[in-house]
Amino acid sequence: MQEVNVFDYFLTDEGIFYISTSDSHLEDTILGRPVYIEDSSGDRTFNRQNYSKTPRDASEVDGIETSHLSDTASNVARENLEELRRPFEREKKILENVDEKTTELYTRLNNAVEQDLGLIGSQLWGLNIAESDVDMVLRGESPEDIRNALNTVPSNTDLKLMEDEIHQQKAEKYSDIYDIAKREAFNHVTTPRRRYKHPEIDSKISLIPVQEPGTADFNLPSRDERTQCIQEEGVVYDDSLSFTSPRIYGVETESHGDIQVMTDRWIYAGSYEEGDEVEIEGTYFKDSNTIALNEPGHDISPIDL
Repeated sequence: MQEVNVFDYFLTDEGIFYISTSDSHLEDTILGRPVYIEDSSGDRTFNRQNYSKTPRDASEVDGIETSHLSDTASNVARENLEELRRPFEREKKILENVDEKTTELYTRLNNAVEQDLGLIGSQLWGLNIAESDVDMVLRGESPEDIRNALNTVPSNTDLKLMEDEIHQQKAEKYSDIYDIAKREAFNHVTTPRRRYKHPEIDSKISLIPVQEPGTADFNLPSRDERTQCIQEEGVVYDDSLSFTSPRIYGVETESHGDIQVMTDRWIYAGSYEEGDEVEIEGTYFKDSNTIALNEPGHDISPIDL
């Protein structure tokens, strides 16, 4: 059963019990919310009584007297409660960071969109001017008449057509920019950067950002290499954004030779022999020809040491 929140606790001679919100199908409630109790050893028993007051005020819970508990036990319970609350504080902070980062990225993307649309509008306006210029020259009108025409404001009909064109292009090209910002913001605050650590090969590794969709060109170690990484989905990412779990994206290699590992954001290039172990954030992954030839998008499999 998944714990949602801790809102109270009480003490007994048997241990420390925590009152937590739980699944809605439970009939027993405290303060109108379904609960279960969990002792300090992790064992859970469901509360089968309906209390008219909070557990902290109850002198007896499930037949166990609680009024004579010591201050030491109270302090231990308080410390344990804070320990339980800490993960929820972290989640709250993550959500706040996501909202903040989303706003920042959305603003940047939207500014880019508006700049792009401004260029579209200029191009449309410039096209109208160019056509008028040609028409007037073909009709033999004087240079002064042409200059006067270039200084005139386009008609309301022209403006409306230009505005409709701009909105249409915006809808087609940028309808999901907020979703993009939200996803990247969440990745930014929830996933740490990863870097290979290996005493024998660390100096040979180079970190190269993916610049364009499609085949990624990058500098390999100094020996003859015939390895190529191909992105499953080509996206240009900002340097400030971190990446998610390492993945193989279509690697071609010989049975013994260099293996290129492309994450969702970066490529790590290094020279490995079959069976070499590489540490990523404390977890060991085995780089071998079998793993290297996985289909695009497959996770690198961890091994047990």
